[in-house]
Amino acid sequence: MAKEKIMESANFKRDYVTFLAIGIFILMVTSELFVAVGIPVAINHSTLYAEHGLRQKMVSDFDTLRARCYAANKNPDATATMEKKLILWDLDLLSSHLREYNRSMPLEDVENIISDIQIYNTLLLQLNQDTPEPFCKAGRLKFDNIVNRIENKLKSVKESENIKNQGEK
Repeated sequence: MAKEKIMESANFKRDYVTFLAIGIFILMVTSELFVAVGIPVAINHSTLYAEHGLRQKMVSDFDTLRARCYAANKNPDATATMEKKLILWDLDLLSSHLREYNRSMPLEDVENIISDIQIYNTLLLQLNQDTPEPFCKAGRLKFDNIVNRIENKLKSVKESENIKNQGEK
């Protein structure tokens, strides 16, 4: 009997260890599958959230830029005011495009628009100063030379007509 009890207890331990080994094996395989599938899915979700955050940043920066563009200058210069109107006109055109294609535009276009918004911000900072310095330099045209040339040509035409008229008499 002592041998039978030893054999039975050995069989019991062997079955318990076997079940434990099979259980640990199944747990390891399922955890490896979870890691193999779960990490790419998690990375894809984080990329998706990053892209969504970038789009949201573009829209909020764009709205802030348009609000700055509508703000009036304290000392408006005519040229600076016209430059601001040009920027605002461009932003209005871009806003209709963004409204329609915001969700479907590629990430590269979103990054390009964000860089354009930063450039516009820099321009508006310069145009919204107390004494704005416009980017376009207004020059004066000198008409004195042109007017003198035209008058000389007109005089010579009149003189040639007078000469022709005298020859016909």
